[in-house]
Amino acid sequence: MKIHLLLCFFITSALCFAQNESSTAFFGNLGIDFRPPVPQVISPIEMISKESSTYICDENGDILFYTNGGTSATAPGTGAIWNADHDIMENGLLEDSSGCFSAHQGAIVVPFPSNDLKIGSKMYYLFTKDCIESSFASWSFNSGLTYSVIDMAANGGLGAVLHKNVSAVPFEHNQFISTNHEPVTAILHGNQTDYWLFSYTKDSLYRLILDDSGVGSPEILFPAGGRISIAPDREHMCLGRDIYQFDAYTGDLLYLTSIPGVAGTVAFSPNGRKLYNNENGSLFQYDLNQTDILASKTQIASLGYIYSMWLAPNHKIYLQLGNDNHFDGEISCPNETGAACDFTLQELPLGAYTYGGFPNIMAHLLYYNGSCVANLSENLDLDHKVELLKVVNLMGQEVDGDATGTLLFQYSDGNVIKIYR
Repeated sequence: MKIHLLLCFFITSALCFAQNESSTAFFGNLGIDFRPPVPQVISPIEMISKESSTYICDENGDILFYTNGGTSATAPGTGAIWNADHDIMENGLLEDSSGCFSAHQGAIVVPFPSNDLKIGSKMYYLFTKDCIESSFASWSFNSGLTYSVIDMAANGGLGAVLHKNVSAVPFEHNQFISTNHEPVTAILHGNQTDYWLFSYTKDSLYRLILDDSGVGSPEILFPAGGRISIAPDREHMCLGRDIYQFDAYTGDLLYLTSIPGVAGTVAFSPNGRKLYNNENGSLFQYDLNQTDILASKTQIASLGYIYSMWLAPNHKIYLQLGNDNHFDGEISCPNETGAACDFTLQELPLGAYTYGGFPNIMAHLLYYNGSCVANLSENLDLDHKVELLKVVNLMGQEVDGDATGTLLFQYSDGNVIKIYR
């Protein structure tokens, strides 16, 4: 049996999430399907997002819906939710009482926490956050944190927005409001059913819980600001460049340290154990397993510029400089230590523009604790080396080796090869 592969995977983790829910990403004015070995660009699309976009896929990785979060008070463009046919979903226009497509990390999709609702009616929350530009135009745009309720069982699976512009945390104006307070994100609770949501009001971080009783009330935690980055293993969180230990059961945060550089330029590895940071034009890696995180600092490359970084659904970290129609580089094996992370700085054309904002997806959907063989593009005859034990799909069901979709080939030496057909 000959297999054309990109990555080799090893089963080493007890965490198991439906990761295909993140497989096809939409942002800027393009989409990217990360299921094939070579990601496929989907463009053009009607949506234009600046700094705010989010999406969710089904268990096979096919897109359910995506959004730019809302209308901007100061820039032309449509704020909306688009369905799998790339049309605006029924009742899916998001106007001045929703979020804003130039809010940094300004929208996130979360499934309904109740297992019965998730299985039966495929309900989702879409949380959206205002941008700082809203306060420059009209008070009617200052809606704080709002959410919509989406039923994907409606319209033959194309979905419908049942409720929108529901206030979760009202806007409060004061002199401290800034772009540092735009982000919102969410993560799976330690009980594997509920979710935590984090955002800012005035100058402080808050959290609220999403459980089978609905959207909880916000709990103010402490003064903070900046992009909210959560490790896929749910053990650490960065607020800007401040690193915290995170407890997924209680939602509590314990401050550990701060790393140098510009807030918002960090990225976690898919296993959550490494943290990458831009500072003074160079790329550094930190080992979060170490007691002294700052002492573990390792320079990976001298870049010359401050790049944005994004952990993508294919478990690579992509770098980009500004509004562009290409990625500027990638970290192919971000779980590995030092030079073994396989960093390359070269243009990867996309054919459409990202407009300076990567999509916001819950980090646990990006979790992966394996090793990899980067950029391996050759035929390997594995039949003569190890025994193939079984082939399973992403639902854990054993299938024939000629099946289509994303398949895991499990071998007697413990290796697992993930391919997409």
